[in-house]
Amino acid sequence: MSFYKPLGVLLAVSLLLGCTNFRKLYKDGSVGSNQFYAEVRYDSTLDLIFLPVEIQGETYRFLFDTGAPNVISKELRDKLAIKSKGKGKVGDSQGNSDKLGVVKLDTVSIGGVYFYDTSAIVADLNRAVEIQCLKIDGIIGANLMKFAYWKIDSKKRVLTLSSNLDTLKQSLVNPHILQFKAKKTFTPVVSLWLNDSLVENITYDTGSGGYISLGKSIELKTEDFIAEFSGYGSTGLFGSKLDTIRYGRISVGLDSLKQIGIAEYSQSNYKKLLGMEYLEQFVQILDWDKNQITLFEDELVSQKFNQYPVSPRWVDGNLIVGGLNTDTAYHLVKLSIGDTIKMLGNRNFENVDVSAYCDVLNLPDSIKSDTLKIELMDGNSYHIPRATIYIE
Repeated sequence: MSFYKPLGVLLAVSLLLGCTNFRKLYKDGSVGSNQFYAEVRYDSTLDLIFLPVEIQGETYRFLFDTGAPNVISKELRDKLAIKSKGKGKVGDSQGNSDKLGVVKLDTVSIGGVYFYDTSAIVADLNRAVEIQCLKIDGIIGANLMKFAYWKIDSKKRVLTLSSNLDTLKQSLVNPHILQFKAKKTFTPVVSLWLNDSLVENITYDTGSGGYISLGKSIELKTEDFIAEFSGYGSTGLFGSKLDTIRYGRISVGLDSLKQIGIAEYSQSNYKKLLGMEYLEQFVQILDWDKNQITLFEDELVSQKFNQYPVSPRWVDGNLIVGGLNTDTAYHLVKLSIGDTIKMLGNRNFENVDVSAYCDVLNLPDSIKSDTLKIELMDGNSYHIPRATIYIE
């Protein structure tokens, strides 16, 4: 649980399609060979997976997101000169929605493996600032993934796709099996034992950088409470909104394996997501034939809450205070949501564009200071320590 993730960059682009005819398009597609095997090295920023994808002879940067169907940017749609097959209502992980077009992608190549005639939503990927900062051309979604077996090795940063499931399991040990149900867009939905209660309909979401995100339908017990933040919530395809997010210890049961981690509880929506901060402990194998995900233990880690009580946000061309810890211990710091920030650390945010904010978001957590220096436009400055709580 790190830096700005609680109120800044827990990306969860889960698209929900309202029109029946629109949903049928996501069954279409095929893979070009009966036998294939490819390994693709990927870039990992904010615990997410970004891989090179080839379309019409050019390489693009795509997010690998089980929580969404295929998506391409408006700019890529225009470049490829693809006509829309129709429009439908699309909702994101934050409960926002809009009508978007859908297109057919003739050919998509991943590691030299070709996928034909898969559908994709056309979206403005610059609409939400945090997604704009990812600099992606699109999303490889579950409606394409279903045509192959996939292995995600987070430690090696290698994504493997194969026509033969057995080729992915060699030398892996300590498996844990998650059965899933597939949504209309083929996104996996799983059940987990959380605090010894079986919780269903959790989206298995490699497009979420968080650990476990729970909505307001799940109760956080007082004795498990860690912290509460108020401000802008996590980011979906259409942006974010003001929210109160509480954090608490949670027991996560995966058949014989039980861990204590950190869950976040949104007070504005009911979404339940299992994200990459949890999943990257395992080598993941995804199998849409059996609707089964196998998690092989790789490097299990103890969770810690490692967070500044202040979270910045880029809004209307300015860096502002976007989130605050509501603990009264921090009330001596006279900050309010919406205050304009002049200096963050040693960086001046006067007369800069959004790229300066993106640079801050993409900094590795290991090089960030234990104390955050903030100077506001009114001249007041603060040195704010980062709180670390180890979860046992």
